[in-house]
Amino acid sequence: MLKNTVLVIAASSLIINPSSSITAHHFSTKSSLFRVKATQARNSISGRVTDTSNRSISELFVELQDDLYRTMGRVRISNSGRYIFNDIPAGNYKVKVLTAGTDYIEQIQEVTIVNFFRQTQSGEVVSSGSDSKQLDFVLRTKTGSSAASTNAPGVVFVQDVPTEAQKTYQTAVKELDVENRAEAGLISLKRAVDLFPRYYLALDRLGQEHVKRGEFEAARTVLTTAVEVNPRSYTSLYALGFAQHKLKQIPAAIQCLERSVSINPKSVNAQLWLGIALRQSGTFDKAEEHLLRAKTLSNSVIPETHWQLALLYNQTQKYNKAADELELFLKAQPDSRDEEKIKKLIQTLRSKKA
Repeated sequence: MLKNTVLVIAASSLIINPSSSITAHHFSTKSSLFRVKATQARNSISGRVTDTSNRSISELFVELQDDLYRTMGRVRISNSGRYIFNDIPAGNYKVKVLTAGTDYIEQIQEVTIVNFFRQTQSGEVVSSGSDSKQLDFVLRTKTGSSAASTNAPGVVFVQDVPTEAQKTYQTAVKELDVENRAEAGLISLKRAVDLFPRYYLALDRLGQEHVKRGEFEAARTVLTTAVEVNPRSYTSLYALGFAQHKLKQIPAAIQCLERSVSINPKSVNAQLWLGIALRQSGTFDKAEEHLLRAKTLSNSVIPETHWQLALLYNQTQKYNKAADELELFLKAQPDSRDEEKIKKLIQTLRSKKA
């Protein structure tokens, strides 16, 4: 009964996919932090994250905070080193690049979003106009380390690509990362692959775009080819493993995720999803190993790591440890809609004997 209860609540917990944010990109105006309705404002904060050699940095997360350092959103940096927060109400913000698990030094910048305001006939104050801010980050490494060692997934892969295919791919990247035109970008990526079916960069990005849309079978097909072309691609292996997991192809997912972790052991997402897949396969010792690595690498800020460890410890009858992880889950996700249910579950777990 207890196991079923945990699984039911888990349906509402946070799931991280390869290319999306940990929390939503869009911001609710219902929060007490925002007393002005901002439905007409299309504000954004975007930028590029690079190392000191001007090489794009991917896989890290960028966090948006209000002026009281409260987290308003978190997004994952794209393969081209870009991030974006959309539909942000006017106000003062801090943008922070999170570097846990790498040798990069954490960096934060401040920015102010300004809109014009007017009052409607009903007396409601609404914002109008838009304000787009560009904040770029150049990350330095800690003393004694090098950017190359922290950017292991970015191993150089050289490929002769026909000019037309290359231009089409570059158009796709611009449409996706700069112009925020998702459908146009997807069409351009498919066109680039049609022009050159073994085009690794286009295959890798197209597979990730399919994953974002929940098109897991299409993602599996494209990413399988990407991995054939470049067997050392962390991003392709991770996204392929994620898609296989969603298709319930657990043994295949474990194999891909193990390969991705071997290439990039500092990836929180790869460690997390490998742990999830191993737990579901009943390989509990290895699952715990990878879930704990994900927890450490993320500095315990990702709720799903605690949730998955709680499920694991419940399955292995380590009830106090399961309760500990659920308490950490509530700290990492204090606005959980199942907070009261989880608190009761913690009490139940504390009362059980292993």
